[in-house]
Amino acid sequence: EWWDVSRLFDKRGADFWTLYLVLALGNLAAADLGQRVAGAKSPNIASKSMIIAGLIVFILGWTPGIIGEAFKVLYPGVSNAESLLLIYPIDYWQPIFAGLFLTAMVGMAMSTLAACYMAAVGVFTKNIYLDFINRQPSQKKLLLYSRLAIIVCGTVALIISISFEQVLSVAYLAWDIIFATLFWPLLLPRFWKGISANGVWSSISAGLIVYVYTLFFGVPLRGEGGLIWTLLQEPVFFSVVISGIVIVVVSLFSPPSQATVEAHNRELDPKRDDENTIEQVVLEEKNG
Repeated sequence: EWWDVSRLFDKRGADFWTLYLVLALGNLAAADLGQRVAGAKSPNIASKSMIIAGLIVFILGWTPGIIGEAFKVLYPGVSNAESLLLIYPIDYWQPIFAGLFLTAMVGMAMSTLAACYMAAVGVFTKNIYLDFINRQPSQKKLLLYSRLAIIVCGTVALIISISFEQVLSVAYLAWDIIFATLFWPLLLPRFWKGISANGVWSSISAGLIVYVYTLFFGVPLRGEGGLIWTLLQEPVFFSVVISGIVIVVVSLFSPPSQATVEAHNRELDPKRDDENTIEQVVLEEKNG
């Protein structure tokens, strides 16, 4: 019934739009996009690679829905469909191919988990420990805190995975947090050079704090309303609005440094970007 067009824009369509917008807009901050940007040799290449990746996602994004419709016929009336992709090859495939498929699924999960752990640990060591706690630690101390961060992240992940009965619930929680904290810091700087580092950090912090608070105590908006008002009563959308207001206000009162503005101008100028890349390559060749 979510796909009934006549219901998408009334209150009963709020569930659909909540899930769709969080996954669609929250995907801007996905780990694979961040890795693609960090791995590109220039902002111009990073931008083009994300456009190509987006087109691939549009083409292949129908596959899970088609598989889901097929499973509705093969396994009618199932209460939890999350394990069907693993059960299906065991029931219908030749054992060797089923084993190869399940091994590939485990490999994909392990690589994704490893990337997520390393991303979390990298953010802690670089953006929290090195920037705010100890700017010049010894290599031993830095390695120690990195390993401790891995243990903490793994423990938290284990507790969360045990606390939820369905993986989908955890996935929506993760997307909610990403959407509430990183949407505006990743989107606005591309279009407005007035975004400052203080504004970005304040926006991330405000989005996370407001989301956690409203998740436990509810959104301080009451009364009946249409679709927009109903969506604003969801913690994730309320947090996104507050995060957007904070990043704009803080950036206006605490403008970016000259170095940040210069980096933004270079990012928007393909010629300067290419010149910078050439200079970097020449310098690396000189240094052997």
